[in-house]
Amino acid sequence: MIQKFYNAQKAQSFLFLLLGIFATALAVYFFIASINAISLGFAIPFFVFGLFQIIFGYQTFSKTNSMCDFAISSAKENIQQIITIEIPRINKILTDYNRKNYVFLGLNALSIVLFTVFANTPMVKGIGLALFVQSLIHISSLYFENNRSQIYFKWLNDYYN
Repeated sequence: MIQKFYNAQKAQSFLFLLLGIFATALAVYFFIASINAISLGFAIPFFVFGLFQIIFGYQTFSKTNSMCDFAISSAKENIQQIITIEIPRINKILTDYNRKNYVFLGLNALSIVLFTVFANTPMVKGIGLALFVQSLIHISSLYFENNRSQIYFKWLNDYYN
């Protein structure tokens, strides 16, 4: 189960990394092409979120193997580390879920406001559209991370407590 959890986490971080590269490349294309004001507005959030996704995806991807090795070795050699380190770490992921989710739901609401209230301002309309797309990507990612973490947390508690 430990290996399965960390493999899924690694796959998700790799996907996040790829989405970040795609979003950043798309933003650079829109900056260079300057098709219209909507595309320039669209490029700004895509560039910012794309960089965030690249950084976060790379950090998670690079440390997942060591975290997995630690959890597996702790499960075999020192079960107390599972109880004192691994379970609280997963619990923190679960408690941070609501805070992160509210942030991205807020960005989603802001995007709808920007898109509808400033419908006559193409650049702001583009920003709203891009925020909507990016916030949905993050909300979806958080949903799968939360489900995976809840299953893993329950398994850890059932098996080690």
